[in-house]
Amino acid sequence: MEFSPLVAWIDADAIIMDHRKSFSELASETSKLLFLTNDYDRKRGGRGVFPNMLPPGVNPKRLPLAYRPDAPTYLHSINSGVFIIRRHNWTETLLNEVFHNGLMAQRLGRLHMYPLSEQSAIMEYRDRNLDGFKKWVKVLPWEKMNSKYSKYLAGDFVQHFAGVSPMGRKYKEVEDAYALSLKLNLCV
Repeated sequence: MEFSPLVAWIDADAIIMDHRKSFSELASETSKLLFLTNDYDRKRGGRGVFPNMLPPGVNPKRLPLAYRPDAPTYLHSINSGVFIIRRHNWTETLLNEVFHNGLMAQRLGRLHMYPLSEQSAIMEYRDRNLDGFKKWVKVLPWEKMNSKYSKYLAGDFVQHFAGVSPMGRKYKEVEDAYALSLKLNLCV
C-alpha cells in the first residue's frame, strides 16, 4: 500500500471555503513536518493576544508561555482542528506519543493548564520536546487555514465552527457555510 507523504486533517465542523487554495501549497512554503494554526486567542496575523482572553487583573507575563503575547510562534497556543502533517520519523513519534502511548489518556481525570484533549496533548508533547517542535513545526496564523466561524472573512481558506453549540445550531451553520462555499467557488 502506498502512503502519501503529506496528509491534511480537517475536523467535521470545518469547511473549505476558498477552493483556489490548497494544503499542499501551504506546506510547500517550507520543509517543516507539521503545520498547525495558533488558537483563536491570537489576533489576525498572530499579532498579540486579545485582551478579553486574559482573566481580569492577570499579568500577561505570568501566563503559561503559550498564551503570552510575546511568545515565539512555535510556542503559541494551537488549534488542532485543521493541520497538515508530513510522513517522517519525528511526526510518527509525535502521533504515537499523543494517541497511542497515552498523553491523551493521561489527561483524563486530572486538571491541566491546557483544557482540550488532543490539542492539549500536542501542546504537552511540545512542552516536553521544545527543540523538535522548534525545528519541525510551523505554527501559522489561524486565518491561513483555520478561521473560526465568528472571525471568518471572505478569502480565508477554511472556516471552522469550533466551540459552537448547541449541536443543532452548529451543524445548521456548517451547512449554510458549505452552501456559501459552493456558491462562491462556482463563480471562481
